[in-house]
Amino acid sequence: MESMIPHHSPATMVNRQPNLTDPEVKELARQIIESQEKEIAQMKRYCSE
Repeated sequence: MESMIPHHSPATMVNRQPNLTDPEVKELARQIIESQEKEIAQMKRYCSE
């Protein structure tokens, strides 16, 4: 499980690009960040148990 955290982390970094201008793309990026952050938090909880 620990090895999956670095695998998911780049998705949040890539989608924080400040040059996104299309509203649909910005919303998709926001959704990706939200879902990946939830998954990363869940994986970290599993690893700490």
